[in-house]
Amino acid sequence: MQALQPSGDILDKHMSNVSMLIFWLGLVALAGGYFGFIGLLNVVLGLSDVALGISALIGLAFLLGFWLLWGRFTNWVFNWLATLRIDLPTVSVSDNPAVIGDKVDVWVEAPIKGNVNIDSVTVSLVLHEWALLNIGTTTDITTHDNVIVSIPRPGGSYSRGNKMVEQVTLEIPPGNMHSLMTSTNQLIWQVSVRIVVKGGLNLAPRYPMTVQAQIAQTEVN
Repeated sequence: MQALQPSGDILDKHMSNVSMLIFWLGLVALAGGYFGFIGLLNVVLGLSDVALGISALIGLAFLLGFWLLWGRFTNWVFNWLATLRIDLPTVSVSDNPAVIGDKVDVWVEAPIKGNVNIDSVTVSLVLHEWALLNIGTTTDITTHDNVIVSIPRPGGSYSRGNKMVEQVTLEIPPGNMHSLMTSTNQLIWQVSVRIVVKGGLNLAPRYPMTVQAQIAQTEVN
């Protein structure tokens, strides 16, 4: 049994979008407030062009710093809220690296930090595709998720100090591609765990694993 490490955002896509919306609204509100204040000063005090230019540069520098810090802050707040009652799950697999055709046993454990009602737990095997495209002088990055298999499980009511434990078996079907990591193309196999929390933020962390090209040997009776 080998533990996998989470990678990327731990919130589900919907909550990640809400977090980003709050981030951009905060940034736009701050920018509007700052430059509105500079405009008001210009009307009242009659600032020179040089003073206006310096004020604009200071404002841009401040907004850049705010952009970096505010993004981290909103991400931290949402992650903290999501793990108030249930901790980030630990995921272990029977084989890592696995091979094409393998059946991989997956164990999911999440410590319960407060009384919580979980509607459902879905464990999925996902092949994440990442590609860097150069079209003329333009560079574009595309991503796509192929959900190979999903196994939903009912949730339940948990009290503080307990653990949510799930075990599933995921098959890597023959005919799929192995893991790939180059500067322009990436194929990343991931175990996704989506936990729907009643009255809370849903968790959806992903845990990368390695899949090799060899075909698994079929057991002979």
